[in-house]
Amino acid sequence: MNVPHGWKLVPVEPTPAMTAAYAVAAEELTKRHLLSGSYPATWQPTEAGYAAMLAAAPTSPVQQDDEALEVLRRIISTWESPWPPGADPMAHVLAEARSLLTKRGAA
Repeated sequence: MNVPHGWKLVPVEPTPAMTAAYAVAAEELTKRHLLSGSYPATWQPTEAGYAAMLAAAPTSPVQQDDEALEVLRRIISTWESPWPPGADPMAHVLAEARSLLTKRGAA
């Protein structure tokens, strides 16, 4: 699934990390304006909190599925490639899969 530029898939219910990020952002903005003694027209704690929540949102399962499908495409492509006599395609495919998992920190 492709997500349009400027959009992000997020959980329907905010995660604890998202809720905490909102609280911290709103509190920081409020403290900054209380200390300065002014509330300019640009003071928008809701927007700051929302941006913090988006930044703290986990990667969506759809995005993770897209990455997994790309890994499978690469493995299938490797498997279907012509192999020289005596080559062990299974060993090569397993090595590529391990390499991809290691790069993603999943090994």
